[in-house]
Amino acid sequence: MSAAGASAIGIEMVVALGLGYWIGSRIDRHFHTNPWFTIFFFLAGVGACVKAMVRVVRDYKRENPDQDERGNGGG
Repeated sequence: MSAAGASAIGIEMVVALGLGYWIGSRIDRHFHTNPWFTIFFFLAGVGACVKAMVRVVRDYKRENPDQDERGNGGG
């Protein structure tokens, strides 16, 4: 994995959480339903973060099949 790919996951996580919170708070403000939509969309952002992390781990395992669970190359 390149440095750009590794740094992109951090940016993706911040954007997913921030956007989820922002969208939820805007909807709550409009419909006066505080805090339900904020919580829902923030949790959706957390789900997006988990999905992104799973994708990164799968890509890493695909690129490094010789690594075992402990990360020491099976030795």
